[in-house]
Amino acid sequence: MFRRSQSLISTQWITSAKHPMKNKLLSALSKEEYKRLLPNLEAVSLPVRQVIYAPNQLIEYVYFPTDGIISGVA
Repeated sequence: MFRRSQSLISTQWITSAKHPMKNKLLSALSKEEYKRLLPNLEAVSLPVRQVIYAPNQLIEYVYFPTDGIISGVA
């Protein structure tokens, strides 16, 4: 899973199996848009049942999952 952040990404990470292009939304971006966003992506692993957004809370990060399942409940 990737989230937008301010950290830099190493070359080794870009070539890893969990590359952000495995996310369909990120892979749909133009090459220029993707290159502009890439330095702001950070790989994260989340535990099972981790709440990433809660009602009435400020959204700090935007997540772009590359594997696993995310469930939205309204």
